[in-house]
Amino acid sequence: MGQKRKYFVLNKALDFQRCLLQHMFYEQGCLQTDSEAGVYGCALISRVFDSGEIDMLWHRIVCDMANEGNPAFTISIYAANSLTRQMEGKDETIEHILFDESLLLSEKKQLLQPYFQKAEANMADVLLHDIKGRYLWFILDATLQEGQRIAVEKIKLYFPAESWLSYLPEIYERSDGNQFFERFLAIFQTMYETMNDAIYNFPYMIDIDCAGKEYLEWLAGWLDIAESYMWTKEQLRRLLKNAVALYRMRGTRAAVLEFVKLYTGDERAYLVENFQVRRHMTEADSELLTQLYGNNPYRFQVIVSGECVPTAREYQTLTKIIKEVKPAHMEAELIVLKPFIFLGSHTYMGLNSILGEYRRLSLDGASMLPFFVLGEEEKQ
Repeated sequence: MGQKRKYFVLNKALDFQRCLLQHMFYEQGCLQTDSEAGVYGCALISRVFDSGEIDMLWHRIVCDMANEGNPAFTISIYAANSLTRQMEGKDETIEHILFDESLLLSEKKQLLQPYFQKAEANMADVLLHDIKGRYLWFILDATLQEGQRIAVEKIKLYFPAESWLSYLPEIYERSDGNQFFERFLAIFQTMYETMNDAIYNFPYMIDIDCAGKEYLEWLAGWLDIAESYMWTKEQLRRLLKNAVALYRMRGTRAAVLEFVKLYTGDERAYLVENFQVRRHMTEADSELLTQLYGNNPYRFQVIVSGECVPTAREYQTLTKIIKEVKPAHMEAELIVLKPFIFLGSHTYMGLNSILGEYRRLSLDGASMLPFFVLGEEEKQ
């Protein structure tokens, strides 16, 4: 058949750091864009991959992506047998152009146009049988709208090219001048190779420490964890490692607290039940405590710090998680502490407030009054 199949893979922080990233960053086990930003362009400019052989025929590039908001992206492929080119009478390397941060992406594409081979839009799996050259590099770029996000967990580049056409009698290869038959067979070849890789890598799919986000969600389905997509990859790892023990005590106070701590990664989470408040009530503070904690014996509050739930999206996610694991007959309320003192509100010494040292107020233009609220005016 030919040479044994080889590949390059990008799947770690160090791999992506060797590329040039624009408005992309590596976090939580994948390369991702900022979903909170407005309209902006992002790009991944790969390093140069060396096959070690002149006129190498490349096989396939596969991007393992988990995108949100259906973003439009393009993968542009470049190849060459040499990494130097003449520019204004001087030799300049391809790598210098790729990683020159003073050049815009459009300028780089223009300078590299002689090496351009093909571009595919919105395709994460691209066949490269018609691309020849010892060196290959690619550019993945997109212009994202608000709410759209690209997340790349792994990019795999296969070589040398291998076609199922070589398994057939030679007459089929000679008569396939426009490569239609080869491209038609490539559909089934790709399906076969994907299934083969999945079977080969199955042990890694069910290993909690190695599995990607997609397979962690799949494993969560085995344990009946609802809406596992709401958890990040690292949160899912922590959850799955503790899932069996948690499900034994599901519907209890301890389970609610453990789920909250696993999601937030913070041990400082508190659960307050109505009976705990009632036994400390006096006539002087009963109205205030009722206002804060209510008087419903079937209602409880979960209290977390503001650092654990920084956005409205995370607040809604954590609220859903609490409702999923709480006792069926109970009502739950999530309270996020703010780092301010509001008398008559949820202010707890040592949690979201501290007493500082006394200092005299000096109206010298260098001092300011701290932000505090002592109370509200009585409504007439």
